Amino acid sequence: PARTGSCVAVAAALPLAIALLHSICFVGWRAVSSGGSSSMAAHLTSARQQFSPTLRWATSPPASSPVQAATSERRFRDEFRGLEEAMTRRRMGQMRQVQATGMWRKADKPRGPPVKSDPLLVDLPVYSNITASQARHDIELAYLMTDRDVWKLYQQLHPARDEDWGELMHPLELLIDKMERAYRIIRHIKDVVDPSPEFQRAAVVASDLVLQARRRNRRSEKFLPKFKLFLRRNSTTEAQRRAAASQLILFEQDGVNLQEFGSFRNSLDETRRFLTTHTQLVNASLAWDQNIREDMAKKSFLVRDPKELEGVPFYVLQDAAAAAVQYGYAKATSEKGPWMITLDDAMLEPILCHARSRALRERLHRARKRVAFLGGMGKGDNAAYLGAMLELRYNYSNILGYANFAEMKFAMKMATLPQAYIFLDRIRQIGMPVARRELRELQDVAQKNGADYEVDHFDIAYWRNQLIEERFSLGDDFLRPYFPLSAVLDGLFGLLRRLFGVEVVAGDGEAPIWDSNVRFFRVMEDGETLAVFYMDLHRRRGRKRPGFWVDVIQDYSDFLGFDRDGPRRPAVHVIGDLAPPASGGPSLLTFGEVGKLFHVMGQALRHLLCRQGEGLVSGVNGLEHDVVELPAHFLERWVFDRQTLRMISRHVETGDPLPDPAIETIVLMRGFHGAIPLLRRAALAQIDLSLHIDLDESGSTAALDTAKLIEAEFSVLPPRMEEQEICGLPINKWDSAVGLYSSLWSEALASDIYAEFEYAGGQGEAAVVELGRQFRKSILEPGGGRNPLASFRDFLGRLPDLGAFFEQNGLVSVGDAEAQFEEIFEEPTEGGYVAYTEADDEWEDEEGLSDNPWIEEEED
Repeated sequence: PARTGSCVAVAAALPLAIALLHSICFVGWRAVSSGGSSSMAAHLTSARQQFSPTLRWATSPPASSPVQAATSERRFRDEFRGLEEAMTRRRMGQMRQVQATGMWRKADKPRGPPVKSDPLLVDLPVYSNITASQARHDIELAYLMTDRDVWKLYQQLHPARDEDWGELMHPLELLIDKMERAYRIIRHIKDVVDPSPEFQRAAVVASDLVLQARRRNRRSEKFLPKFKLFLRRNSTTEAQRRAAASQLILFEQDGVNLQEFGSFRNSLDETRRFLTTHTQLVNASLAWDQNIREDMAKKSFLVRDPKELEGVPFYVLQDAAAAAVQYGYAKATSEKGPWMITLDDAMLEPILCHARSRALRERLHRARKRVAFLGGMGKGDNAAYLGAMLELRYNYSNILGYANFAEMKFAMKMATLPQAYIFLDRIRQIGMPVARRELRELQDVAQKNGADYEVDHFDIAYWRNQLIEERFSLGDDFLRPYFPLSAVLDGLFGLLRRLFGVEVVAGDGEAPIWDSNVRFFRVMEDGETLAVFYMDLHRRRGRKRPGFWVDVIQDYSDFLGFDRDGPRRPAVHVIGDLAPPASGGPSLLTFGEVGKLFHVMGQALRHLLCRQGEGLVSGVNGLEHDVVELPAHFLERWVFDRQTLRMISRHVETGDPLPDPAIETIVLMRGFHGAIPLLRRAALAQIDLSLHIDLDESGSTAALDTAKLIEAEFSVLPPRMEEQEICGLPINKWDSAVGLYSSLWSEALASDIYAEFEYAGGQGEAAVVELGRQFRKSILEPGGGRNPLASFRDFLGRLPDLGAFFEQNGLVSVGDAEAQFEEIFEEPTEGGYVAYTEADDEWEDEEGLSDNPWIEEEED
């Protein structure tokens, strides 16, 4: 307290001292100019030389005439005034830096109204204690604190002062994290803990506030020159430059360049148009999601006749009976029904693969393909929103100076638009002949088994499954007992230990949970906790959103760990959609579910094994969107590895691993009949790109017609005009817009990396271990702080080769595909990052600096 009081006293007295010094100097100047004491001038000149050696070059020799004396005195006054101003700016800058450090780094001092209990802002939230009213209160408080803090930070910035990195970016990281973390917790509760209408409304309020906070933060134009300054500095690291560049792009894409000194440069009408467009896009996105949820619930139907479900596995009947109970049929049983059939993937996929009733398969297929599509009219129809959303996005990007919305979104992707088009076109060219052969094989199998019809879209999965059982004699009924969840998790964690040298240790009871089936784990290395994660893998109908995904609690950060022992450690939720254990027995997985579990765990590795100290580019922050899923697809590939299959399989009764013939059969099944589903994914990605590039004035009608034309180019069966799958896809999300190709792109890169591990496996276990450690160091640890293409070269020493992608999907051999992609990637320029020059207001390459992948040259 005494030291603080002294600092305050000195700060208060400093302006008075400066004023007194200014008065003394003014008297001296008056004395010299009026022919007074020459010793005063000599004394000030000598003091000037001693005080500022850098100004000695400006010292003039003694004047020999009145004119020379007057000139020398004027120069002296100007120089001394400049020195005084420079020293004042320096002292005030130091004071502001001390104040900022005290403001942002003292976690024990509250920066807002006192709150008795705030479980949204602690390290591991106690989800069961957070009610809907408290969630609304806490997100509103976080919004007010963020708004106040960004205004304080904005006020501290001065155009003439060069802030260091920590003075600007660390406070920005803190205020962004404060709001985003609170919102992620509320979203998690809404999805898996409390789906009540009250919490749904609280989540809508939270979504609106976080969007307002982002808009408020990114409309502060005084940040822009500071970001550009960090891009020009040689002293900044690549992670810092990427953090500044990513924030610069986010600010510019939120309209910060449309304003000057807080007011918009353009007309009031243009301003209103921009703000209205942004609001309409948000509202359209919320309505899009709501229509999908409501229509999927409406299209669920009840089955009472067991003959309709012949061939459907018993575990699916158990799930359907549980769904019927949840819908109000309290006496529903797995054996006698009734059964509620929903459109969730967990129920839809096995029914399409196993149900003998062609009418049931067609009904399910048509219902899923027409989710949120009512023929282009009526409430709840996304077809109307599709045309409006495309037009709004085009107008939004046009106002910001982009040619179209796709061009705007590709500013933060690894691939360029031409590369994405080439990639999808190669999938079509290589995949179509293979898909035609696959369709002929399915038709032959159908006719052989007595089918008197042409194979249609809803028959493909069923006859493909029949072909697998006929050719390989291997089905889910045989495999499921070998994959109890406990064995699969043991093998999965063993694979992480083998590849990355980390131990996954159960920590059940150490952290608060929200359901009895939720588990808690620690990621350890040499006795140190690197990260923690929850696993919520079981389905809870009516209380949990279906699907597999990863929800982040917090990412790694050096700065945000200032009040702890070292940096802040990552924490995530790993969410699954597995059937709960039946009657006290273990939960058994199909082979497809094993792959999904590996995939979602690989997605979590982006956060758990990241060691990027700059929080703005930690985890997936600041990372190109089309490489986010690379570790997920990479880890999923390991379910076809022989050693991994032995590790994850243990018969539920005997404890024996999978027999060697079954393992060899699974390895052979990789990519079997993979062309048709791969072409379907590529078609949706091409539709997504084309709709955001070519806008027709006809609106939704033209968009749906375009989608069908593209679908016909990628399909071996004629598309059905009444099915509009695009209306049920999450293309409304801002972050994932123009991003359906991203999963394919990430998978292609992951295939190339996995092929290197297969080659290393032939050289011995030591080579696999070494390659796994290098993968962790080059791909996972940098997070978004490293150019992904540079990370790939760090890992393999070469550019990506996408030929392995086609080989692993059963299309061609590696040798046939290698030449197909030589021209897609080009060698990145050595040195030189894209730097901003204020002279011509353009971005240009400067040699000697690190590569900045975010902003390309204009000619690209």
